[in-house]
Amino acid sequence: QYESFKYLKLTTAPSKLQAVDKGASGKTALMASHIRAHLTGNDKLAMDDLWYKADRKALSAEYEEQKKSLGEFKNCTIVTKRGRNDRYLLVEVYRDQAARDEGVRFDPDSSNLGQSYVLNAPKTFPSDKDYMKEHPVLGSRETLGWIVDVAPETDTNDSGAIFVGMIVNSLGTEGIDKFVDKTESGVSLDPIFNDVQGDRARQSLSRHNDDLANVSKDSHGIWVLPEALNRQKSHLPVDQLFGDLRCAPEENQLPLDAGTQLPAEIAGGLNPVQKECVDQAVRCKVSIIVGPPGTGKSTTLAALIIFLVKNLGQKVAAVAPQNAAVWALLESCIKAWRKLMGPNSSPPFVWVFSQSTILKQWESGDFDKLNSEFHIDYLCHQQALQSPASKREYFIGRAELSQHGRIVDPDTLKEYTKTAANLARQVLESRNVAFSTLATSQSPVLYKQDPMSGDLLWHYRASTIICDEAGTVLRPHLLIAVMSFISATRLVCAGDGKQLPAHMKSIAAQEIWGATCYMDKVIARGYPSKTLNVQYRMHDEIYAHLVGCIYTDVVINSHRLTSTPSQFLKDLLRHPTRFTTRDRESYQLDSFLHFIDVKGEQKKEANGSSFNVQEANAVEALVLALVARPGVVKKDIGVMTGYKGQKRLMRDMAKANGWADIKLLSTVHASQGNEFKIVILSLVSDKGLQEFMGQRSRANLAKALEEQLSIDPDVSVSCQKSAEVILSPVEWAKQAYEAAERLKEDVLAGMSREDDEQGYDETVRDFDSRLDNLRENGRPRTD
Repeated sequence: QYESFKYLKLTTAPSKLQAVDKGASGKTALMASHIRAHLTGNDKLAMDDLWYKADRKALSAEYEEQKKSLGEFKNCTIVTKRGRNDRYLLVEVYRDQAARDEGVRFDPDSSNLGQSYVLNAPKTFPSDKDYMKEHPVLGSRETLGWIVDVAPETDTNDSGAIFVGMIVNSLGTEGIDKFVDKTESGVSLDPIFNDVQGDRARQSLSRHNDDLANVSKDSHGIWVLPEALNRQKSHLPVDQLFGDLRCAPEENQLPLDAGTQLPAEIAGGLNPVQKECVDQAVRCKVSIIVGPPGTGKSTTLAALIIFLVKNLGQKVAAVAPQNAAVWALLESCIKAWRKLMGPNSSPPFVWVFSQSTILKQWESGDFDKLNSEFHIDYLCHQQALQSPASKREYFIGRAELSQHGRIVDPDTLKEYTKTAANLARQVLESRNVAFSTLATSQSPVLYKQDPMSGDLLWHYRASTIICDEAGTVLRPHLLIAVMSFISATRLVCAGDGKQLPAHMKSIAAQEIWGATCYMDKVIARGYPSKTLNVQYRMHDEIYAHLVGCIYTDVVINSHRLTSTPSQFLKDLLRHPTRFTTRDRESYQLDSFLHFIDVKGEQKKEANGSSFNVQEANAVEALVLALVARPGVVKKDIGVMTGYKGQKRLMRDMAKANGWADIKLLSTVHASQGNEFKIVILSLVSDKGLQEFMGQRSRANLAKALEEQLSIDPDVSVSCQKSAEVILSPVEWAKQAYEAAERLKEDVLAGMSREDDEQGYDETVRDFDSRLDNLRENGRPRTD
């Protein structure tokens, strides 16, 4: 009778409620657990034991650990230089006597890229307010002092500096002359940790916590049932989804009209399981699509988004943890839309960034993003051109951004920001799909609250939230989107829990969130899920390694590349790639999946990260040999490693020897969301694969990025030994036996029994003897 009562007096015995709690699901279990907590004397709903309390603790611990990892630079020497076109001032930071407490070299390509430091250099950069007002360079922010932003790779970074920072200039040549070519010792730089995603997650948790606290306060001993729960601003079942409660199938169904069947023009490009995924997503409040690598997850999500927009007239919020994944999904949707609606059609999509991020993109000259036809700043400009007379300050501000990278005058900046916010709202109201990162989903451009009262002023009214790469998303980060797009009645999570999980530094976070990805935990609680089971990206020889070691519980069929290899692969089989390293080691590449045994030595930097010079030489020789082949371009190649020391070494070699424009030189973690036709994986270790890449999720991600070819340079590990580690013993034995059978067939096909009966029969006996040795009790041997 739950739905029939407005109030429930707390007279039931706690023991009975416990029994209800254990046997129930959905709202019933939620109510039972909260009422039991109230009856046992905890008027705060046992908040210390609830999931959002645990998440706040874990987020705080993560914040502290990540801030520590940035380190403090003390007793350093700085040298200032003029940057390109006088747009910024370069600040080289060198070791003095004790450059950094832990002696860790700063890595400008690491996840800390873009972080900022407060510069304490009183001789070169006095910090009194009058002086700073006289020289309003970007770094002179009165509230903090002189700010140095970590610069991307620059030519000056070869000078041995710990890192190179930059202070962006807005005054022209005259404004920075007095700061150029200065040297000062004994300076310090204190890190500014801008934990945007963590802050947004804490805000979402606070809002949800406030809702429940208000319910407890208002009840005064009587639990307010439907009305109280409905005070939660999200239309999705927040506590059931994020708490430890099982899915109630009847409560997870959405009421649908008869017109929700997938039309033929959209369904035609999907396989049967992809169609089932779309149907499940449309019919359920919460559902999961599990997409192993290459199985068409983006294609499925694009079909779902187009169906929701075109056929159901809905707005969709498409989110992902990182912009690389956001762009990959947006690109798939653009292609699908134009394939369906015509190449010249204009998809109703917008790629959303916060205003602060847009200003940083102008500051750093990231015009590739800014000039995208779907970038919200580009669309705002197009919107402003429709009535330019009323937006004079906006165009003045935009002209300054184009010329200087920033707006100097505070009044102009204020008017520009205000107008840009109004334009962004107009753009969003006219667009059916907003693509953004999880953190951006709670920025003011998509979700705006009154700063004083906390009342909601505006939000993007999405009916559906689609979270891609959900296998890497932590519980409080998913909550950001759920508590931002509060009108949504449907949540679709898509990802692969067997790929890389979210990276956690603190022990508290590891204990609270655990090793299992949150998406898999949701599946384990009974929420509907389907797994895509046809892969379209890799050749069978590559994919067999994934299936043998990782996807042992999923039947995945291959398609396309085995029967229709690309022209590059055909050429590779006809004309193998031969290359010789600086160490005069020669190798030959003639298959889809290759393990190369480089005879090198693993060494360690002072900070403990490993590198291997001989292996880096092999990678370089292979890259140069590949790009020399017809049909291979540098953007098709991805070079990855698991060690920052090896990454630094290869980056320096690439800059010096003409292959710096290879699409990616990064760690396996940082490469998530990218795809390449050729992946070169430098393992570094001379101890076998177990040390680093032996972790299945890392190996899986490296394979997931491959389309056609993988070359794994390993150190002191033969081809056979490498394969033993990647494949399970059973799968390895099976493949070894099947390979021997194929070899027998191929050899005999090239012989004629009529011409050489004795030789032919001896060959058959020899192969049969070898095959018998590979079997035991009728099954492949695993020893």
